[in-house]
Amino acid sequence: MIIKDINMKTMKRKFMFLALLPLLASCSIYHPQAVDMPLINHAGDVRVDANLSMSAWLVPDATNLNLTGSVGITDALAGQLHVNYGGDNAYVQAAPGLYFPVGENFVVETYAGFGYGGIWRDDDGTSSRKQGEGANTKTHSYSGKYMLPFVQLNTGWHDLGAVHFGVAFGVKAGAYMPDFHYSEYDAEGALIPDRSEHYTTTNVLIEPQVQIGIGGEHVRWVTRLGYAWLNDVSTEAGGTTFMNDWITVGTGLQFTF
Repeated sequence: MIIKDINMKTMKRKFMFLALLPLLASCSIYHPQAVDMPLINHAGDVRVDANLSMSAWLVPDATNLNLTGSVGITDALAGQLHVNYGGDNAYVQAAPGLYFPVGENFVVETYAGFGYGGIWRDDDGTSSRKQGEGANTKTHSYSGKYMLPFVQLNTGWHDLGAVHFGVAFGVKAGAYMPDFHYSEYDAEGALIPDRSEHYTTTNVLIEPQVQIGIGGEHVRWVTRLGYAWLNDVSTEAGGTTFMNDWITVGTGLQFTF
């Protein structure tokens, strides 16, 4: 009876692993961006945010260095530029915006912008093959780029108390427009023609984010959490090889000038 129970548990584990294989073989083509929500509140207000982020779906998938600069241009107009790089992926976005201080510590701000990114990845099969001949043969690769026109709404409180505590909530909505290629190769490194895919389906993107900061008047430690939903690839990979990282966690410093 004990042996039978052990065999049943082993079979269940094997079944769960096999069920996850299609997901583990999928290719992530977007992750939530760790963009600063600056809560600009006056003309000449300048914020620079530098942070390190990690993105994941089932497992950690991308680690990025992020830099955001924001400025209050007039008493109502703001501007923002964000860039990030992760070794095999990069992204940049620019956005003008409007901000509306409400009372002493609350701000509503909205941006309309454009983003452009790219991802390039190869799997040389080293981890799945025995060392020796063919150990470094490429098994699959995918690469591509995407454009992202978007609007974003941020709200939150800044500079609360002696520790200048701040909390912000935001949501980005946009049109994710990809152009990605996926290819698989046999043991000799030759392309398998019927195992290639070209993905160009435009997706609706919804990307909420929360941000918490604490520190001094000019330097704060900020942590943010972002989530991304794409209407085609977020649902069982849309019937394609491609999917998106659904969560990003970032932490770093925000400087106020």
